[in-house]
Amino acid sequence: IEGSDPINVAAQSADVNDISENDIVLLQIEPGNIADGNAEVLTFNGDSGTSVSLPLDGSDTSEQSLTIGGTDIFIQFDTTTGMINITAQDGGIIPQGDLDALIRAITYENTSDMPTDGEGTDRTLAFSVTDAENVRSNDAISTIQVVDVPLDTDGDGVADEVDIDDDNDGILDVDEGFDRITVEGQLQFNYNENNGFGTAESFFFNNTPPADAVTVVDVIAGGDDTVIGAGLTVLRDGNDTSSRFELDLDGADSADFDESLANDDFIEMSFTTADADIILSNLFHSFAAEDAGGSNRGDYRVTYLISDDNFATSDVLVDDFQFQSGTSGSFNGQFPAFSDYALDANTRYSVRVYVYDAQNDPAGQITFNDQTFEFVQLVERDSDG
Repeated sequence: IEGSDPINVAAQSADVNDISENDIVLLQIEPGNIADGNAEVLTFNGDSGTSVSLPLDGSDTSEQSLTIGGTDIFIQFDTTTGMINITAQDGGIIPQGDLDALIRAITYENTSDMPTDGEGTDRTLAFSVTDAENVRSNDAISTIQVVDVPLDTDGDGVADEVDIDDDNDGILDVDEGFDRITVEGQLQFNYNENNGFGTAESFFFNNTPPADAVTVVDVIAGGDDTVIGAGLTVLRDGNDTSSRFELDLDGADSADFDESLANDDFIEMSFTTADADIILSNLFHSFAAEDAGGSNRGDYRVTYLISDDNFATSDVLVDDFQFQSGTSGSFNGQFPAFSDYALDANTRYSVRVYVYDAQNDPAGQITFNDQTFEFVQLVERDSDG
């Protein structure tokens, strides 16, 4: 049941080997019908309060160690077979008593806020053992029924999805919540002549905003100059009179995102939010057209990542988008699609645009021009927190 404690997957009387031959060298568990990815977890509990947890989608294949009843074991998910393998670290037999204790203490938990439930969604765990003569047992099946419990914030027995006052504060849901306030203006990283090297201090307004408007200057405290990854070489930038409106780079010859990630083929732009909760709502990239002085090397693929910890961790903003050059007009706009991304107040964010699969001549060369960020601000209607 959603929100409940982890449950045991076997009875406390479970017996691995009821004929007591005591010659088991391998215990295998095959998960079935896993629907919620790494939110579905098995925990193996060992001696002295130790434990090992594995997501049932196979996303963690590391070999983990545990001691149960004095026996040191390895636990590892084998994605080739789709099974969790449990063996003795010395390669020998696992005593039956220790195997019994291990299985009786295994727990299942689903941490998803909206776990998949309903007819045909029961999870299964198929247990089998193999003995020293390489004879494998039949499967013993443990079945787990997952139940999604609708959120009830105020505990009044009425699920939030039908409750007209979720928090029971006397203010109807339709009258509280957040309004999206358009932030006037844009944050731009430009490569134009006499305008610096991708300086984040460039704030652009299509029109003069109203006096009471929330503007980009209110929500963005400032930023840093663009950083070019080690895998790319700057050929020309906006301070070069031969390329007045863009940044030309060499080295974007990686075949895909994974290769460009390994090669540090990125353009990084950083900015710091002000004391305001905002959402990054739109990305816009523009190329100078060829007949306006552009180099027409805008055909390549990109993936955008964002991080607030210098890329110790990151999220994908834009996944594998095709940029395209333009030959006429003043510029050619690119609008990578992505979902709104919430930004915390007073936080420094960095966005890396990884570039790859360049389809230009000369091979591996690309143009990167003005990158624009647009925002909305969330304002709580009733100010009750």
